[in-house]
Amino acid sequence: MQEDIRGQVAAGSTFGLTDAVEKHAREQNFTYVGDLGDALMERRAEALATLDELQRHLQHLVRVLALTPGRESVAELLRLTDADRTSQGGPRSQLPFLASLLAEAQRPADLAFAFTGDTSSLFSPLRSLLPCLAQELVLRGTDVMALPEIAGWAGHWDRDQAYNPHPLAWLPLRRTGLERDLRFPSRGYRTGAYDGMPQLPADGRRTIGPAAWTGTPVASLREVSTPDLHERMAAAPTAGGWGGFEVKVYEATAPIEPHDLPTVLAGLPAECLEGLEDTSRFEVAPCSAADVWGALFLLASLGAGFGTGVYGAYGRLRAWQSLGGLSGAPAGASWAEVQRRAMSCTWFRFEAESEWFYNEYSDLGIAALAPDGRRIAVLAATTTD
Repeated sequence: MQEDIRGQVAAGSTFGLTDAVEKHAREQNFTYVGDLGDALMERRAEALATLDELQRHLQHLVRVLALTPGRESVAELLRLTDADRTSQGGPRSQLPFLASLLAEAQRPADLAFAFTGDTSSLFSPLRSLLPCLAQELVLRGTDVMALPEIAGWAGHWDRDQAYNPHPLAWLPLRRTGLERDLRFPSRGYRTGAYDGMPQLPADGRRTIGPAAWTGTPVASLREVSTPDLHERMAAAPTAGGWGGFEVKVYEATAPIEPHDLPTVLAGLPAECLEGLEDTSRFEVAPCSAADVWGALFLLASLGAGFGTGVYGAYGRLRAWQSLGGLSGAPAGASWAEVQRRAMSCTWFRFEAESEWFYNEYSDLGIAALAPDGRRIAVLAATTTD
């Protein structure tokens, strides 16, 4: 009987099994029920292995189409994406990734026709793909509004936001003054290159000695972080899947001069700086708001270590959200207001040989001092958890 059960299940037939299970359970024939369970679990394991293999082949096929230059490969990829109805490992399940691949490998002119597709259906994959693709092109320096197909889509899309708002609509369709020297992954059919975090700037780099860590603080500080601030400041490392991160905002009772901030940073009551010893390294260097935006973009878009992050479009959004929280921009502020606030802050990057930092791969410390010298915001991210 056991072999008959296994043969039936192995053949993919489940006809009558429900009735059989109930019948034999009532008759106390639990050996039959148990044997059937073994057969079903074996069949499930085989089916899952087959499904995994099919998904790997399909994902590779999609990657090849996206990275092979030419309008024909793009058209075939869009056709497959539209035909996908499962969203389980197929093209529809990886639309931000597809947009990133397409923007990396294809000429903007060979992508523009996609923006003339029908997006009226709520189930059209283009409704999610095109906003990502437009942002990926913007980040790579394309003047998307100079392409009539994209400009026409943008007009319709912009009007649609009043009824069906999209998170990427907050972003401009051009690169801003802070978005320069961007880093993107370099990918092939079977390969991918990860670009790590830029090193601490050399200009103005200072090493803060142990005496500063235990000395009298320049100003008394109290933490004023709020749940809303935490969420906004943490947008980039959260999106990038970083193993550990810390975001804090402090308020000083007296203004802090920018040249004193490195010493203040060394003595902050922050988890990321716990465990500094006499032989520990703590280095600080001034940087620009553009440098900070670029680092936040890497945090979100490429992710930690060899993770994937959220790619360019949403990486751009999360970088701006973190920058807004760090610079003290109010919730709901426009990107222009966030940029204005960021440009008015004094920015530093820091590295520390503390117990918290891993100090081997792409760790990051950022500090912002508000124009009045009273507000300090800190973001630290590490590859460890």
